[in-house]
Amino acid sequence: MAAIDAGLFRIGWPFPLPQPDLPLAHGPLMVCGFLGTLIGLEKAVALGKTWAYLGVAATAAGGVGLIVATHATLPRLLFLVGSLGFVSVSATFLARHRTAANAFVLAGALLWSVANALFLLAWPIFAVVPAWMGFLLLTVAGERLELNRLLSPSRSSRFAFFVAVASVVGAILLAGIAFARGGSVVFVEGGNRFTSSGFDHALRLLGFSCAATGLWLLSNDMARVAWKRPGLSRFMAVSLLAGYVWLTISGGLSILHGAVVAGETYDAVLHSFFLGFVFSMIFAHGPLILPAILARPLEFHPRFYVHLALLHAGLALRLVGDLADLAWARSWGGLLNAIAILLFLLSTALRMGMGTSQRATTVAGKISITSR
Repeated sequence: MAAIDAGLFRIGWPFPLPQPDLPLAHGPLMVCGFLGTLIGLEKAVALGKTWAYLGVAATAAGGVGLIVATHATLPRLLFLVGSLGFVSVSATFLARHRTAANAFVLAGALLWSVANALFLLAWPIFAVVPAWMGFLLLTVAGERLELNRLLSPSRSSRFAFFVAVASVVGAILLAGIAFARGGSVVFVEGGNRFTSSGFDHALRLLGFSCAATGLWLLSNDMARVAWKRPGLSRFMAVSLLAGYVWLTISGGLSILHGAVVAGETYDAVLHSFFLGFVFSMIFAHGPLILPAILARPLEFHPRFYVHLALLHAGLALRLVGDLADLAWARSWGGLLNAIAILLFLLSTALRMGMGTSQRATTVAGKISITSR
């Protein structure tokens, strides 16, 4: 709620804030406080070890701390501690089952830790964002790669996927090195740019890698088959395919614009990834993950398509506002996105009925793909 409030304030909605600097914490709160905690919690439930929850507690506490004191060091330190805990959990899964999928998730966890270390060292958000993106993209890539084994992709197809994901990691490392070598932020039409050719090339490479990964998933993911099945399977498939489209769009925008670090174009690049791609993944898997975490079964209802449609309609309107410099479209699109997320949480909570822990544990076993 705090992250959504901060985001809406940034695009012009005068909602009250817990403290005036909260809008500066919008990105870290959403990525580390919410998404990182949620992903870490799902993995801790799957692992079934008490120590695995320590990292989850750290990122959750870091999120609360950032709401109270945006510029404080302790919340950033807690994010780093929590991400290192997630590295330990991911390494445990990989030690148990040496699969490429688990290796991807571990690589994503390491990127998250590097990003949080740079955030602790007071690197600007735009320099940390690529590694945060890598964390989320590699986590999703690992999960989808394991599931897509059921379709038996060819060796060349799997190799192409590995190359795309590996280039994501390479681009992020190059971006970090280029930023460390120096540069400055200058104002240009449509937003700010970072004056480093190395940083610019790295972000374009990252965009190419994201677009390639999105296109691969659109062509090879089992969602292409699952959408033909009714009920929850179709909803998940539609959510996934829509997310892959937004991942491709985000990558394409990065290829075109390179080292934009603020402004309307930057907003379009980031939110097509974090809202269009990442939240589509959450909407797709939420009806399975949240009941498993909360030990409550959930019965799918077609009403779930409402928050899915609102998410994508709002994001499309927001991008029109960004790229056509229409402030009203950007603001109203952002508000629709916020409503979609809140409606998703509300709809999921309302559809959860009473159930036994055994049923929820069974679901947890089904969704924790990387634990196999």
